[in-house]
Amino acid sequence: MSGFAALFDYIEEVSGKFLSEDDKKLLMMHFKPKRLRKRQYFLQEGDVCKYTGFIVKGSARTFTVDEKGH
Repeated sequence: MSGFAALFDYIEEVSGKFLSEDDKKLLMMHFKPKRLRKRQYFLQEGDVCKYTGFIVKGSARTFTVDEKGH
């Protein structure tokens, strides 16, 4: 449960409500912790996005490419 502590804290802070143990169990069933290495992509070109990410530590960059490839 400690791997989810940052997510629980964030939800409680933003919503202004406390999560019950049942709420936490439900979230843990639907979220899967994953570590990304430096320079590893969350989603690559051509992939269909199936997931939402929640960053606990570190940062990420977002890139887009227009029709001309810029």
